Amino acid sequence: MTSILEGIERFDLTARATGRRYRVSVSAPEAPPASLPLVVVLDADLAFGTAAETAAVLASIGEARPAVVVGVGHGVPPAELWSRRAVDLTPGGSIPESMQAVLGTDSGGGEQLLDWILDELAPEIARRHPSASDEVALIGHSLGGLLAAHALLTRPGRLAAVAALSPALWWDGFAVLSHLAALPERLAGLGRIPRALVAVGGLEQTPPESLPEGWEHLLERYRAEIARTRVVDAAGELAASLAEAGIESRFDLLEGETHGTSIAPAVARAVGFVLAPRH
Repeated sequence: MTSILEGIERFDLTARATGRRYRVSVSAPEAPPASLPLVVVLDADLAFGTAAETAAVLASIGEARPAVVVGVGHGVPPAELWSRRAVDLTPGGSIPESMQAVLGTDSGGGEQLLDWILDELAPEIARRHPSASDEVALIGHSLGGLLAAHALLTRPGRLAAVAALSPALWWDGFAVLSHLAALPERLAGLGRIPRALVAVGGLEQTPPESLPEGWEHLLERYRAEIARTRVVDAAGELAASLAEAGIESRFDLLEGETHGTSIAPAVARAVGFVLAPRH
């Protein structure tokens, strides 16, 4: 028997429609049951290890169903990662000028990434791991949380569960929320209504008293951005709107966590949520 991380399978796949290459990571039980849910983790460069280890541990003690956990990453150096994320994890809109030094200028490839995950990646995983079923869950943090929320609102019939963690709902003037109006109609007639977890760090909307040396001149702009993006309030409102539309929705406020420190605990909670045992 190998350790969880030693047993991870990694390979590269190229999306037919865009030519963009992705580093795919897969963690699956060594002796899988006949049918396993497929959990897709966006931002695998940041979150896959936590998701894979949590899934294996929870399954071993009966607190989660076994699953095939798949990470969608980029396999590029950190300096390139942020701009690749901006392209792949945003469903539209342009990058604010104030963020272009870090994120670059290209964005809006989220729809294409979702199509690739559902129509190319999932079948490839099923070919390599025949125990993987058509039950797909999606987990994403920050821009990944934005895309996860977008997928839930626009493709609810393709997903069994979604975890939108610290979602960047503010992107493109909160445009993702415009899809809420059509959600009840999209849910009507579905044989399976997806479940949703929305989680956010309790300190994500708290303005800082100061910034690190060399960044002090940006303090007022940073405070204004926090007020504008309303990360905590918007996440809670999204969870409430999903519940109103008929989706089983849970909102978790991670007390004491910032946008960065919330990644690991939020991903762990997300895995437990999407793989909760069925009674």
